[in-house]
Amino acid sequence: MSKQNIFGLIAVLFAILTTSLDAETGWYTNVQEAIRDGEIVSKLDLTGKNLTIVPQDVFKLGNLKELRLSHNPITDLPSGIGNLKYLEELLINKAELSGLPSEIGSLRNLRRLSLIQNKLSTLPSEIGSMTELEYLYVADNQLTSLPLEIGNCRKLKRLYAFNNSLSNLPPEIGALDGLLELYLSKNDLTVLPEEIGNLKSLRFLSLPANRLSDLPDSIGNLEKLQVLDSRANGLVRIPPRIGKLTNLKNVQIDKNRIISLPLEIGNLGALTTLTMSENELASLPASIGNLANLRSLDVTKNKIMRFPEEIGKLANLRKLSVDANLPEEEKMRLRNLLPNCKICFDEGKD
Repeated sequence: MSKQNIFGLIAVLFAILTTSLDAETGWYTNVQEAIRDGEIVSKLDLTGKNLTIVPQDVFKLGNLKELRLSHNPITDLPSGIGNLKYLEELLINKAELSGLPSEIGSLRNLRRLSLIQNKLSTLPSEIGSMTELEYLYVADNQLTSLPLEIGNCRKLKRLYAFNNSLSNLPPEIGALDGLLELYLSKNDLTVLPEEIGNLKSLRFLSLPANRLSDLPDSIGNLEKLQVLDSRANGLVRIPPRIGKLTNLKNVQIDKNRIISLPLEIGNLGALTTLTMSENELASLPASIGNLANLRSLDVTKNKIMRFPEEIGKLANLRKLSVDANLPEEEKMRLRNLLPNCKICFDEGKD
């Protein structure tokens, strides 16, 4: 057999093996092959194909369940997307989308919609028709608001909308009583609606780098909350009702303007991490000694010169970060009160 025939045979075998691998995993990566196989096609991955438009043939694949179009310079999503009635997952990350067609609301079976790092300034109201939606990822866009109709997405579990320009949240967000994770960092929020307290299933609430001066009292209703991150805002207080959040494990309130902590902070029996650096705290409440599971406490860059005697009750505390300018007498006192704790003065130097 000539070399030319051998190379030809190798190329054919490679093509067969590659195609069978796609068929084996269920993913098609070529539109023409997908159209050829028609109704059996349920997964199409066109990631990184340098597409500027979505091929119209894609919308002929009526049984498609998963469509991936990420890492393409696509500026427009055609109205034909509404033809894909059985679609459950749509990924268009790192593209150039500036808007979505109203027909996207026809995707009644969609469970996951990911549009991270595009140029979206709004979401269509029709998104509220996606009543099966569980995961909505719209981070790294230019959104200034969320549609009121988002409250209809009652099955939503994760909402990632960080790094946008959101100035407010619609009260209807409170209807998302199955929501587990809400990520809103790096927006322009100045206030949270009281209805946020209706998110009874919420575990993670991320709010860093907004312009919040207060947290609503209703936050005390988030009884399943485990992580509260509100760093780098303008908070001047923590609502006393935070003491009702007995499942909280991690609280980060660094880089705010908080002058005191409520006594109720001592009710957070599950808390393991509490960071409050760069605030205006002059003291800590004696109730801090009730945080039996606390392992890490950071109060650097505040105005605290003396700690309450009750801090010595924190038997599980393993790391305490405080300012280096504490009086030597107070440093010695802390070492005596917390003999099993690593005490870091300022930048981790003991």
